[in-house]
Amino acid sequence: MATSISRRVFTIFFWSNVLSLLLVIVVAWGGLEALEATVLEMDQQAELEHFQSRYDPDEPQFNQTATLTMFYWPGEAPPEEKLPAVFRGLTAPYNGEVDVDGKDYEILVNEVPGGVYYLAKDLALFEQRETQSTVVILGLALLVCALSFFTARLASRKISRPLQGLTGDIDAAAPTGGFRLPLDYPDSELTQISRAINKFLDQIDELVKRERSLVSLASHELRTPIAVILGAVEVIEHRNKLSAEDKKTLGRISASAQEMSANVQALLKLVRRTKEPYVPVSFPVGDILQELAQEHGLSATENEGRLELSLSAQQPVALGDPVLAKILINNLIINALNHTQGQVYVTEYVKHLEIRDEGAGKINGFSPEAPSSSGLGLFIVTLVCEHMGWRYELTTDESGSRVKVWFNAVSS
Repeated sequence: MATSISRRVFTIFFWSNVLSLLLVIVVAWGGLEALEATVLEMDQQAELEHFQSRYDPDEPQFNQTATLTMFYWPGEAPPEEKLPAVFRGLTAPYNGEVDVDGKDYEILVNEVPGGVYYLAKDLALFEQRETQSTVVILGLALLVCALSFFTARLASRKISRPLQGLTGDIDAAAPTGGFRLPLDYPDSELTQISRAINKFLDQIDELVKRERSLVSLASHELRTPIAVILGAVEVIEHRNKLSAEDKKTLGRISASAQEMSANVQALLKLVRRTKEPYVPVSFPVGDILQELAQEHGLSATENEGRLELSLSAQQPVALGDPVLAKILINNLIINALNHTQGQVYVTEYVKHLEIRDEGAGKINGFSPEAPSSSGLGLFIVTLVCEHMGWRYELTTDESGSRVKVWFNAVSS
């Protein structure tokens, strides 16, 4: 799952500070331990030198203060019962910590000229200072962690805020609306990104202009030969000198020419509409359906009786472009009539309409397995639906094929 830049920056800053703090604590703790060991060693050495400067090697000696216990025995190691409790069980040489009755002592047992020297230092004061130092270090660590959290949070916001501003400007920019991103960002990197996006938008605008010009030019160029074909078909039909087979062939020519004429008209309408802001209006869907049913019932004798229209009693009102809506529905009806031999049923519902035929394997001339190869008809249906915010669905089953078009219904 993708993470935000703000969270990533926060994580990097915070954990970098925490790891740095842990490193400092480890180094400081090691330094304190080394300092404690050095202090104890120097203290022991000073006590030993002081004892050697004034002791009688032939006489046992015992001296005890609040933190120090010193014992000397001439000759070899003394019997256990002669030793103070803190030194019992220890033989020379020895240097280390010993726990006696819940107290820690730093013990030094060493042979000196004439006998054995014992020294015990109570570590209670050291441990107290060590506890105090630990509390102070932990308190400072918590304080540093809190400061790291807030500084990391502040840094992440400072870094992400300009990116959020750029994102907002990009969201407000229309790809082909002529709007461009500003180039006065305080950060040079954002200005470079904005300049690159503006360059990309310029290229999109240029491509869209070329596409519109090509579609408009091609559509205009196609209208003339289509009009000539339809006029010639009408003239030939009026002569009434054709055989039944020729009339059937001429009917297919007329139907194909009408279908192509509807597609060209749709392309021209789309090109004109996309040049201006889209302002949807409300219109009754049933009026368009009745008009198209009458046109297709009278335009060709071979289609008479094949189109069945069923209107909703609630008389739904759609929101969109009535001209493009008529072109879209007309395109679907023409495809259904031309690509199937059976009945075509047009049913109006409250929020959608359905065009169903008795064909098999294709939906109103469109292949559900390969919609991209279904020709200009599906392409125009897709463009019109996208332009008006409608949607369509193609399905097929054993009884036939159907296309459902959901329109933006106006609540009554």
